[in-house]
Amino acid sequence: MIKEHKFNNYFYSFHQPMHLIKKHINILLPLLIISAISRRFIPELRFLYYLTPVLLVLFIVVGYDKIFQKKRHKTLTIMLLAFGLWAMITALWSDHPLYSLGRAGYFVLLVFGSVSAITFWSNTKEFKNNPFSFLLFANIFLIVVSLLSLFFDWPEDAWTGGNKHGFMGIFQVQLSLGSAMLVTLLAPLYNLLKLKWQNVNVNIEEKKNYNFKQITINVLLLALSILVMILSHSRAALLSLFILGGMTLFILFNNKQKLYFVGFLILIPLIITSNSFLKTNIEKYLLKGSEHITANRDILWSPTWEAAKFGGIAGIGYGISDSEIITQYQITDHNGILRREKGSSFLALIEEVGIIGLILFLIPSVFVFKNYLLSKNKILALTINISMLVALVVHAQFESWMVGLSEFNLLIFLMFLFLTNILISKQ
Repeated sequence: MIKEHKFNNYFYSFHQPMHLIKKHINILLPLLIISAISRRFIPELRFLYYLTPVLLVLFIVVGYDKIFQKKRHKTLTIMLLAFGLWAMITALWSDHPLYSLGRAGYFVLLVFGSVSAITFWSNTKEFKNNPFSFLLFANIFLIVVSLLSLFFDWPEDAWTGGNKHGFMGIFQVQLSLGSAMLVTLLAPLYNLLKLKWQNVNVNIEEKKNYNFKQITINVLLLALSILVMILSHSRAALLSLFILGGMTLFILFNNKQKLYFVGFLILIPLIITSNSFLKTNIEKYLLKGSEHITANRDILWSPTWEAAKFGGIAGIGYGISDSEIITQYQITDHNGILRREKGSSFLALIEEVGIIGLILFLIPSVFVFKNYLLSKNKILALTINISMLVALVVHAQFESWMVGLSEFNLLIFLMFLFLTNILISKQ
């Protein structure tokens, strides 16, 4: 009896702080997003990233018993773990086996952490109001900091650093600022679209209570997010935003509205080409100082294409870059490991884990899209979420974050995969 009493006390003392974590998931999850994004901040602010693995472990400890409870989550998790397992196997022929093994292990941590976090998030009242509101704090933070950086010209190289094209604020490079704004603007976007398209998460009374002040705030956040993206000169982020908005609206529109929408899309290039001022400035923006629109990406795509040929069926090792391919966009870290900027995620995956690895990485996305197509009621949140997944897949072909374990895009991409499952199950 004494032993049993001691065990119960230990069990209670262990789970008491866990209860607090569950209670404050609406704070911890936004904090996880900020800490993940901070990996791309300037060195003075990058210390926040160390919170990321800590928070992931906390979410796993809290939600370990719920990960495999839902069939869809269980299936999706196993599919993602299959890629992680293959990534571990590639360590057998990797030039740096421990490095490849460690990266594969961290990928597994990302999978378990993201499914645990999203599962707990789905049980909050904030989720019912806006499934994407866990991104709101990051969105506001990035907007405020970017505006302060613009007004006070801090850091000094906010306009001249990175690739020297566009505004990067407190980020290391302009592309990271653009992609961070892309993923976080879902929070105000959903708040605005739900006024028009009623779904199971929004009742009539709630729409009536959505006052002018709230509309103004969300319009302002969305407008400022797009403005910062434009200033960052991140063409990949803007293309992805166009895909996100276009796909979302096309799915939500009725047949007549779709016809008008397609006509509007056709009209835009006609207006641009007929106005010399617009045509000249937009071409200048899209060329980004190059001879043709993909010139900057070709520098990365071409060597990665050659490396992918060498990667073949099984790859050269997870996280490894082909040492025979030399470019100006590469570094050798303190462990003597070559890391090359690769441009396309799909080509990078083939180089590192081969065609087998690419297929295993894509299977979870195919599974999620299949479930979406089979779903009867495509509610607003689900439509936005699936559109963002498509936009991110396209975006990843310009920035190889699918093989960048410390990149916030990969973590958020995994969260969106699990979020799709949850939204389908809640219909």
